[in-house]
Amino acid sequence: MDGRRKLFLSLMLGVAVLHAGALTGGFVWDDHTIIEANPDVRSLASVPEMFTRNYFDDRADSELFRPLVNVTLALDTALGGGEPRPLVFHITNLLLHLAAGLLLYGLFLRLALPAGVAEVAALIFLVHPASAEPVAWIVGRGDLLAAVLGFATIHLHLSGRRRPWLHGLAVLVWLLALFGKLAA
Repeated sequence: MDGRRKLFLSLMLGVAVLHAGALTGGFVWDDHTIIEANPDVRSLASVPEMFTRNYFDDRADSELFRPLVNVTLALDTALGGGEPRPLVFHITNLLLHLAAGLLLYGLFLRLALPAGVAEVAALIFLVHPASAEPVAWIVGRGDLLAAVLGFATIHLHLSGRRRPWLHGLAVLVWLLALFGKLAA
């Protein structure tokens, strides 16, 4: 591994340390309703139904459809031993944020930006105060999933120049991204 990549990975570790305070947080605001009081995220057996109905199915005023977020929340609950443990959810959000930063860095390099510019631009994305909310607030996961899947879609599309079948995969990843963001 060259020195430049080591430096960037060291900076990524620094970003993880910067956001590490979120790991000690509990459930806040909507987390109580969307995670603790949501029977869907208690079991992976609920996953198929998550794609057939709105999120707050028991509320007449709800038109929210966010199955991918709920699937990842159910996975976190399973990783927590069947109980929703805030630490597991916060770690997932932090890892998604770091993945988005790496994908963005890779995109900048693919778009022929100099490595130093790509690093700075990706780090600004990673440490910008606007990034703190989706990392720290568990229910902000939709933003993180949209970023990761959106950046992955662009990577796949660009790779489709050499391997055209990747365009189809890019469309599938983009559709998956749509299942992660709130929609009314």
